[in-house]
Amino acid sequence: MTTAMMKTLKLTIDGPSEYVIKTANGTRVRSLREIQNLPLKVRNLIIKTNVQIIESSDSVFILGNNWMRKVNAALDWDKKTLTIRYNGRSTTVPVIFTLPKPIKMKQSFEYDDKEEYESEELEEAQIYMSDFSGYSTEESLEFNPWENEISPAHQNNEDEELEESNSAIYLAQAEDH
Repeated sequence: MTTAMMKTLKLTIDGPSEYVIKTANGTRVRSLREIQNLPLKVRNLIIKTNVQIIESSDSVFILGNNWMRKVNAALDWDKKTLTIRYNGRSTTVPVIFTLPKPIKMKQSFEYDDKEEYESEELEEAQIYMSDFSGYSTEESLEFNPWENEISPAHQNNEDEELEESNSAIYLAQAEDH
């Protein structure tokens, strides 16, 4: 959750946080603080969740993969729904897929990356993203300009060139035939 969202909801911070959050655009942001056991209501379910607070002027609340695992969330891309199963109960909510506006992150303090991460064993994964913000259709998403292209056949003429340049090999082969 961003600080702007926290202020809008008039929430208070419970304690410090030890998390570094890797955002969708690949930047690392240290969580400022944590709100513990925040009750999130999703239709008929109330799910108590620890929430990390990051500095931003945008009012954003992001539920990450850990939360999705906690509630055994299942996304149905075709029906555009998210089903949540928690404590023996379940609910399904509609979801909307959009091209998001980039979030403006504020760096509240400076720190040395090497020093901070030396004592932590972190696994990094490459994430590729596009800055394309134009309208797209299913057809344009499936467009492949290389679909009808064929790779040229590779011929190994190196041995033939060696044989032709070496007269002894050429004469020996001529003698066999």
